[in-house]
Amino acid sequence: MCFLHQREVAVSIYESTPALIDVKEPFPYGEFVLVLEGRVSLTHVDGIKPTFTVGEYFLVPKGWMGSWGMSMHYREMIVVETKAWHQTES
Repeated sequence: MCFLHQREVAVSIYESTPALIDVKEPFPYGEFVLVLEGRVSLTHVDGIKPTFTVGEYFLVPKGWMGSWGMSMHYREMIVVETKAWHQTES
């Protein structure tokens, strides 16, 4: 993860090879995401499965649970509240 800015909000770049990430615990903070490369499908625990591609953005709300599916190389810009981000790292 590469941080571009870190004050009241943290802005970073996340990059991944193809992967499926299960989020089994409620997401700890709200996260704004802008897709820079590739495609991601978010499958919510209730079965809703939107897909986002380059140039599209979405918000993962605090408490969200489900899975992130990245079928190809994937890059995103993330914006989160810095205080909330650091609370999950300790």
